[in-house]
Amino acid sequence: MTLIKKKKFPRLNIEMNGRINLDFTTGFTDQGITNQFTSATKLGDDVGRDLVKGTIEKNLLNQTYFSDANVQIIQNRLIYEVYQKSNGKYRIGPQSAENLLIIMRSMYFQYGKNLDYAIKEQITELNDYVIAFAVPKILSEADMYETYRKDITTLPVPMSRSVNLSQAGTKSRPLNPFF
Repeated sequence: MTLIKKKKFPRLNIEMNGRINLDFTTGFTDQGITNQFTSATKLGDDVGRDLVKGTIEKNLLNQTYFSDANVQIIQNRLIYEVYQKSNGKYRIGPQSAENLLIIMRSMYFQYGKNLDYAIKEQITELNDYVIAFAVPKILSEADMYETYRKDITTLPVPMSRSVNLSQAGTKSRPLNPFF
């Protein structure tokens, strides 16, 4: 291995010996977070109105629940819960706002009480449903991504040959001299 000079083959990765090098030491920010999949989504002011438009009348609950402030509360809680449930293994960034709003809309239609009182308690309950739904999915996808990264950076391990369980050819008769 020492015969290969790195100057002659600069892209040859002898250490990893895999198909792709996913060593992300060059694209990190000062906080240690990679910038590979950054796609921030700006939410409009009328998101809450549009998500329930045509199905439920506009009220204080759905306007507050779908507000930018509540979406940010859920984002922060998702980041915290994933970090806690993974025992510090995964530090995620903000999730896709569109996907989060789809989950929030689903939980609102399933569990929303639409009462004119106790708005804070209703929003807290709906947020809990969103967190309970999203955190296991995020953890599962993070585990799958880690497995993918491990698989793509190492060479595939071939399967071992199967054991021949056949008895054919193992029995022999004693050799009798012909003469």
